[in-house]
Amino acid sequence: MESELHLTLRQIVDVLEGVLGWSSRWNGQVSLVRSLTFAGASHYSGNISISELVYADVDLCWRTLIHEALHTFSPQYTRYEYSNVRGWEEGVVEQMQRLVRPQVLAALGVVLDEARLLEAEASHTYNIYITFLEDLRLRLGDAPFSFYKTLLACPIMERSVILRQSGILLEGQLRDEYQIALLKAVVALRR
Repeated sequence: MESELHLTLRQIVDVLEGVLGWSSRWNGQVSLVRSLTFAGASHYSGNISISELVYADVDLCWRTLIHEALHTFSPQYTRYEYSNVRGWEEGVVEQMQRLVRPQVLAALGVVLDEARLLEAEASHTYNIYITFLEDLRLRLGDAPFSFYKTLLACPIMERSVILRQSGILLEGQLRDEYQIALLKAVVALRR
């Protein structure tokens, strides 16, 4: 099972490297774990773990593998940094997963039950992060892929700074409203 999982993850990472334009930090290690507390995990060492329960569910396994693989495209961060700005990583990665999943699956010739995936995502834990990020993106008028790609390429502790700088270009009341929205996002994305 783990050799098949490794091959699948390698293929996903290869496609993502082409889509994003930079290399993954994945170290080639992936393991199946018995866990009821998480679907998958990308470890600071570059290893990836996938829950056996998720692995057994084809549709959810693919979305989880893409999500965990995307973590390896963020610049290296520490446990301390992650714990202080968790939403800036999880929100960016989860929304990017939703954006690139169709392209990744098409490149690999995989067809999933999209309605089932959308159902799972409707109540996803990271939706609160995505809501705040989407509010900022819409206020800036940025295209979804370029917005999240820019954030993914940026160190997690600097993501709010990048968005603060982007907001400077707005004028008058739009800038003031954006700055308030950004302050709310900074608080929400720390949880």
